[in-house]
Amino acid sequence: MAMLLYSAGRADSVVDMLGVNVHGTGAYASWVPVAGAFDHLGIRHARTGRVNLGQQGQRDLGAMFAREGITAVAIPDDFGNPTPATRMAEVANTWGGVAVDAWEGPNEPNNGVANPAAWPDTIATNGPTSTDTTLGKNEVRRQLSLIADSATGGTPTTGSPLSIRGLAGWYAALGDLTATVDLGSAHIYPTGWYPEHAQQLTTQRADARACYAGLPVWITEYGWHDLMTTTSTTHHPTSPAAAATYAARLPFEAALAGFARVYIYELVDETTATDLSAHFGLFDPTWAPKPVANAIHNLTGLYTDDAGSFTPPEIALDLAADPGVAWAIHATSDGRHLIALWQPQAGVWDPVALAPTTPPVLAAHIGFGEPVEALALHTPANGARQDLPVPSGAQPVDIAVGGDLVVLETTSQWWQAGPRQFAVEASYHKGF
Repeated sequence: MAMLLYSAGRADSVVDMLGVNVHGTGAYASWVPVAGAFDHLGIRHARTGRVNLGQQGQRDLGAMFAREGITAVAIPDDFGNPTPATRMAEVANTWGGVAVDAWEGPNEPNNGVANPAAWPDTIATNGPTSTDTTLGKNEVRRQLSLIADSATGGTPTTGSPLSIRGLAGWYAALGDLTATVDLGSAHIYPTGWYPEHAQQLTTQRADARACYAGLPVWITEYGWHDLMTTTSTTHHPTSPAAAATYAARLPFEAALAGFARVYIYELVDETTATDLSAHFGLFDPTWAPKPVANAIHNLTGLYTDDAGSFTPPEIALDLAADPGVAWAIHATSDGRHLIALWQPQAGVWDPVALAPTTPPVLAAHIGFGEPVEALALHTPANGARQDLPVPSGAQPVDIAVGGDLVVLETTSQWWQAGPRQFAVEASYHKGF
C-alpha cells in the first residue's frame, strides 16, 4: 500500500445512524426510566409506533422527548375512525412540541399474506374506518398518499415497512412509491445471526429499490431476542454477549449496505408477553442495561460530538488489511480520528446450536503519514480500552480484528497547521 490522504466523516454521524423503538403502555407508561435509558444509550431518535389518541403514556413520552432533544418517528395511519390528520394533530397538540423526523406508513401491512404473489390489490374490508392490519396493495398506496397530503411543515413521509419473512419480491409486488414518499422504510430481523449474514442487509437494500429507487431508506425495526428456551425454528435467539458484539457493528454494517438509519427493536423487555416477543429489549424488565445496551453506550460515548457542523479533517494513512476486513474513518471537532475496523462476515454465535463460535482473527496494518500524539484501541462491545505506544515515523500499528468491532482512536493537532503534502486522496466512510 501507499500513503494516501483519506477523507473522514463526522464522528457524530455514527450516533445519528441509531434510533430505538418504544411503545406507550406497559413498561413505557412511566417516562422516567425511559428517559434514563435513552441517556445511558446516548441515542437521540425514537420510533413510537401508531399514534393513539388520548394515550397518556405516549403523550408523556412525547413531552419528555421534546425536553431531551429526542426526535420521533410515528405512524399516523388511517386505522379505525381517526384520520392521519387527526393523529398528526394529536402529536402537535399533546406531545409537548416533540420534533417529528418523519411520518411512517402502515406497519407491516402484508403480514397476513402468505407470499408476494398472493398479495391482493384489494381486500374488501379495508377502508377509512377499517381496523384491518392486513391491507391490500391499493389500500397501502391510498394511506401513504393520505399521510403525505396531511403532513405539514415539511415533515417527510416514509413508506410502509414490510414483513419480509425470508421471502423475496415484496417490494416489487408493492411497486414504485417514489412519487408519494420521501424516504423508504424497512424491517429487518437477523433471526439470531450477525447483521450481514447471507448478505441480508445488502440484499434487502437492493430489493427495496423496487419501491424507493435511490431515496434514503431507514430500517425502522431491527433486533435480536435472548429467549434461549424458545421453540421457534425461524426466529432463533442470540446470546447477550453476541448481541453486544453485533450492536456495536450495526450502524457501520447498515451504512455500508446503503441504509441511512436503523432503529433497534426495542428499548426494554415487555412484561406483558410470555413468548420471544418479550425479550427483544436493550434493558431487562427492571430497567437494568443488558450487555447490548452497554455496547451502544460505549459506542455513542466514543463518537458523540456536539460541535455542530464542521469540515472533518483528512488523515494520511498507509492502511492495509486482510481480505474480509472493512473499515470506516471519522473525525471529531477536537482533533481525534476514529478508525473503525470489523469483519462483516464474522459470527460469534450459532443461533441454531445455541453455542458461541470463534471467527478467524484477521489483521490490519496502519501507518501514519504525520505525527500522532496518542493512540488508543477501543472495543465498544465490552468497553475495553488499550493505550498503544505511538509509532516511530511511518512504522505501522498492527491491529487484530476478530468478531468485535475495534476502533483505533488517534489524537493529533497537525491538521490545524495548513496545507498538506499528500496529493492522493482516498475515501472509505460509505453511508456516513
